[in-house]
Amino acid sequence: MKPSKILIVEDEALFAMDLGLKLKGKGYVLCEAALRGKKAIEIVEREKPDLVLMDINLKGEISGIDAAREIRLRFGVPVIFMTGYSDEDTKKTAMLAQPAGYITKPLNVEELLALIDSIDQP
Repeated sequence: MKPSKILIVEDEALFAMDLGLKLKGKGYVLCEAALRGKKAIEIVEREKPDLVLMDINLKGEISGIDAAREIRLRFGVPVIFMTGYSDEDTKKTAMLAQPAGYITKPLNVEELLALIDSIDQP
């Protein structure tokens, strides 16, 4: 079964809103959006999404990488990282959280949709 309920965690509100509209247009259900890692964890616990799209660099006390790690360990929800940083150090650090995917900004929506579709859910 493919993911159908998605949480977007992004501190750039316009980007998150635009991405959300594109995903809704493709038939996905969206959770309440999160701007910070701590809020993302709370939403995952409450709304139980099938997938989280996570910006790596979030404001606040919890980075996107740390939030993704906790979400995967506590809830088993896959996370796809979205980031404007494609350097090797950032990517290596992000891979420690064992994401389901990693995509760089600016996003190609068709590539993101293909990545989302490649994730199998139980």
